[in-house]
Amino acid sequence: MVADAAEFAGGGPLAGLEAGLSACDGDWLVTAPCDLPFLPDDLAARLMAPLLRGEAPLSVARCDGHPHPVCMAVCADLLPSLRAYLRGGGRKVREWQAQAGAAMVDFDDAPQAFRNLNTPDDLAAASRR
Repeated sequence: MVADAAEFAGGGPLAGLEAGLSACDGDWLVTAPCDLPFLPDDLAARLMAPLLRGEAPLSVARCDGHPHPVCMAVCADLLPSLRAYLRGGGRKVREWQAQAGAAMVDFDDAPQAFRNLNTPDDLAAASRR
């Protein structure tokens, strides 16, 4: 676990992304929220594909036309632009992703993968389906 930088405390998911990228030793970072327990096994590979092909510095999962902005792969080189966005008061994940030139990666073959579950009852109900 990595703590948000004091400068960006209260900055929401993008502050967490900034902390993750700051701590990242590699060239890329893949993120996903903890309340999506049914993500596909190939999530990271599919999100990384446009980056590895040089098509975009960032990719975002999309299912049935709906983006899932916290499920993303990000080139570590975007850290300066993310910091600038946060320092300018920006907090909208999708807005920053659009500015960064995000590619969308479709997961229409996995419609249940992005079902948000927040309680044990949600998980139990989803597991019965």
